Amino acid sequence: MGNLIKFTKSKTALGIYGAVSLFLAVACAALRSLSMLFFYDKEIGYYQSGAVLPIVLNIFLILSVALPTLCYVIEALRLQPRYIDASPSRFFAALPALALCAFSVLQAMGLKAQLEEIYLSTEKLSLYAKLSPVLLLVASICGFIFFAMAMFNCSTVVIPSVLTGILTVIWFVMATAEAYFDIYVQMNAPNKIVFMLGALSATLLTVNEMRRGLSKRKPAFHLLGATLTTIFTLTSAIPSLVCYLTGNMPLNYNLAVYDIVLLCVGIYSLARLISLCFGKESPWPVIIEAEDEEQIEDDIILEIAEDTDISNNEPTEDITETASQPQDEADGEKETE
Repeated sequence: MGNLIKFTKSKTALGIYGAVSLFLAVACAALRSLSMLFFYDKEIGYYQSGAVLPIVLNIFLILSVALPTLCYVIEALRLQPRYIDASPSRFFAALPALALCAFSVLQAMGLKAQLEEIYLSTEKLSLYAKLSPVLLLVASICGFIFFAMAMFNCSTVVIPSVLTGILTVIWFVMATAEAYFDIYVQMNAPNKIVFMLGALSATLLTVNEMRRGLSKRKPAFHLLGATLTTIFTLTSAIPSLVCYLTGNMPLNYNLAVYDIVLLCVGIYSLARLISLCFGKESPWPVIIEAEDEEQIEDDIILEIAEDTDISNNEPTEDITETASQPQDEADGEKETE
C-alpha cells in the first residue's frame, strides 16, 4: 500500500492519468460524432436499433465517470496535480468569457419579447418561468465577469469572485433545466442526457475555480472537475454543433447557443487539465494540501504552545544560573580561609 501511495504521488502517475483523460475526451467526442452522423435518426431523436457504435460510446462514457471518480474517492489512488495559479492556461478563460458575453447580448435583445410572452400568457406559470429570462441574463453577465477575472488571475478578489461564481453555476443549472424541461424531446433522448451531463460537469470546474478566491483549494478535486468537464462538455458540444451545421439534428433542437458556450468552457477546461497534469512543477502551499482544516488549526495551536513553553522556561534557567554563581564564589572563598 505504501508503494502504491508513493507511486500515485509521482510525476509518472500524473502523466498516465493525463494521457488517459485526454484519450477518453477525444474518443468520446469522436464516437458520438460518428454515431450522430451515421446511426442517428433525427425524426425520432434516437440512435438506430442494433447500432454498435453508440453502445461503445456508452461504455466509454461510463469509464470516463468511473476512472476519475475512483482516483479521487480512493485515497490511495488520489493524485497530486500541479499548482496552476500562475499557469498560462488561465488565458483560455477568454473563450467562455466571450461566449457568455455574446449570449448576454442575444438574451438582452430577446428579453422584451420573452417578458411580453409571459405577460400575455393565459397559462398559469411558475415563479421560475416568470423570472427565468431576467435571471438567465444576470447569470450570463456574471459568468462573463467570472471568467474574465479568471483570465486576469483576479480570482483572489473574494466577494466578486464568489458572487459571480455562484451565478455562473446557476447559469449552467439553468442550461440543464432548459434541456430537461424541453417538452418536444423525450426525457431519455441521448442528446438531452449528454447535454445535461456536459452542463452539470461544468459546475464542478466553476466551483473549483471559485474556491481559489476563498483560498480553499482542493487540488485532487480540481483535477476531478477539470477531467469530467473536459470530457463531457466536448463530447456534448462538438458532435451537436457538427450535426447542427450539417442538418443532422432535429428541427426543434434549440440548444445550439448553449453548445457554443459549453464548447468554449470545454476548451478552457482542457487547458486547465493539461496544466494540472503536465504543467511546470511547482509545490502547492502546505495549507491547501490538507483536507482536514481542524487538524491544521490544532497543529498550529500546538506549535504556538510549545514555543511559549520554551520562551517561558529559558529565562528562568538563565536567572537560576546567574543567581547561583555568587553563592558558589562565596562558598569557595570560605573554603580557602
